[in-house]
Amino acid sequence: MGNNSARDLFFHSVIGHADEQDVYIVAADLRGKVFDQLCENSPSRFVKVGIAEQNMVAIASGLALAGKRTYTYSIGAFLATRALDQVRNAVALMKLPVVMVVFEVGFGGGMYGATHFSTEDCSVISYCPGVEILNLSDDSVAEEFAEYSLYTKKPVYLRIDRQSGWLDPYEKGIDWGKGFRVMRNGEGVVILSYGYLMNLAVGAEFDIQPTIIDIFKRPFNEDALVKLLSSYNTIVVYEEQQIRSGIGSILERWMFEQGIKKKIILMGIDYCGEFPEECNDRSGWLKKYGISQEDLIRTVNDAYRGKNS
Repeated sequence: MGNNSARDLFFHSVIGHADEQDVYIVAADLRGKVFDQLCENSPSRFVKVGIAEQNMVAIASGLALAGKRTYTYSIGAFLATRALDQVRNAVALMKLPVVMVVFEVGFGGGMYGATHFSTEDCSVISYCPGVEILNLSDDSVAEEFAEYSLYTKKPVYLRIDRQSGWLDPYEKGIDWGKGFRVMRNGEGVVILSYGYLMNLAVGAEFDIQPTIIDIFKRPFNEDALVKLLSSYNTIVVYEEQQIRSGIGSILERWMFEQGIKKKIILMGIDYCGEFPEECNDRSGWLKKYGISQEDLIRTVNDAYRGKNS
């Protein structure tokens, strides 16, 4: 983990179709060895704009209008905040199939402090109608994500984590119409997660194995998910996003509207009215906000023992 494998697998597959699909990549001050071959063979297909996320999205939108298969590539903390106007009024409003790839998501860039957190980006992008939010949490499906991105007709916001891993899911393959898949099959308690925290959930050792579900796409099939959740006593939502705007709050609303009574435990980030001023590594931030792997194990084990109110 931590070797950029998901990013490299994804872009290697995309670049392999560069001529066939007329691929262009517009990057904001990011590069990587995975792009070397494209830059050497077709330098015009890799556009560097510097630290200018708004220009990046605007240029990508123009290329998409010209019929190009267009990708942007930037750090997760900056696209959703700096370039929201362009995402909303160019990509979403004009329904352009731009694939906006972001890296260092969640607390992935947390060693630089709060300026590099992307812990509200899913919520921000979700307010742009028609934009699909994808989380590539499992290296083994990176090529499937690449194939989807090459042929989709919708705008996509794709989050890729440096610390993802190669997983062995219970449910093989990707069902894009459903938007989620079962990673571990268990009983009693179900964990909903995505991104790096989904990796932590899969790697955790619980007293009793809970079911673990990867929510890899938003929007997802709400009816299918609610039907699946109906057989569990406790639902734990585990996400590296601010708790007030994550999938947990969405799930609570659905359950209330449908009259379904389930115990829902939300494990997310609450800044309690202010961003932190210090710097820390990712594990430190997860511990500070109560969403470390140890916190998850304790929460799930307590749920099995009936200790959670």
